[in-house]
Amino acid sequence: MVEITEVLEHSPAARAGIEVGDLLLSIGGREIRDVLDYRFYLAEEEITLSLERGGEPYGVTIKKELYDDIGLGFKSALMDDKQHCKNHCIFCFIDQNPKGLRESLYFKDDDSRLSFLHGNYVTLTNMTERDVERIIEMRFSPINVSVHTMNPTLRVEMMKNKTPVGCSSTSLGLPRRGSLCTVRSFSAAASTTDGSLTSPCAPLPPLPPRSTAFRSSPPG
Repeated sequence: MVEITEVLEHSPAARAGIEVGDLLLSIGGREIRDVLDYRFYLAEEEITLSLERGGEPYGVTIKKELYDDIGLGFKSALMDDKQHCKNHCIFCFIDQNPKGLRESLYFKDDDSRLSFLHGNYVTLTNMTERDVERIIEMRFSPINVSVHTMNPTLRVEMMKNKTPVGCSSTSLGLPRRGSLCTVRSFSAAASTTDGSLTSPCAPLPPLPPRSTAFRSSPPG
């Protein structure tokens, strides 16, 4: 769930009776955790929002043009906290910053959402099964991956992280082959146009058509 911090005057959301302080639970029955969920499931001509106000659930249905916004604002552009990198890479320039700089210069992100939205790089080691499944389901592309090496043992040593990928590939129908398999699955998911995959690791189920739900800029 995400707290609503702004409702634009005369917007579809305002006309539907949504108020600042309400909690957005889901759109079309799909849980909303962050801006990627929100923008993806918002791209329909008719949407049903499940919300909560003062502990009481309620719902509204809004009709609109396919890519129109509905006038809601949230505390941050991601609608969630940034994901912090848990690696201790021997070459990390953030760790090598001198002391005494502003606090933001010491934050290490490893967030696939920032990779998709802003071009940041991710190592895959801080991702969950759910993160990977969503990327493939919604066909987010590009996801910029810092590979460094395809050797799992060497990758663990370089990143000082005992997990070479960060999530297993079994839920995706892929064998465990470290970062190589996951990178290949991302590459195939982003490059195919007919819903099929060409990854040499193993076949995946057919994908839905490439999403255009992100034609609009994210809030903020």
